Amino acid sequence: ADGAIDASEQARILARAGTIDAAAEDFLRTELAAPRSADEIAADTPPALSAAVYAAAWLSIDTDHSSERNFLDRLGAALGLDAASRQAIEQRTNAATPPPPPR
Repeated sequence: ADGAIDASEQARILARAGTIDAAAEDFLRTELAAPRSADEIAADTPPALSAAVYAAAWLSIDTDHSSERNFLDRLGAALGLDAASRQAIEQRTNAATPPPPPR
């Protein structure tokens, strides 16, 4: 989620996507091959989907990397989510998501 998606990140994202049909997987692979900026993502996101888009980005980052955390912060701000809302989304997402597969 820092604007660059390497092969291991792509694998992690696809694993977390679970069982999706071939068309959805093709779409996801196409999007992963051409990452967009936080502002571009936010501009294309209807307000009603802001929390879901932020949650999806949260699932794809490694918070040990400051560049990824910075991207997520920029995305949240561009989506119009304040810090408290972003933290609540992160907590709900963590609680509802099984742990990622081992690397």
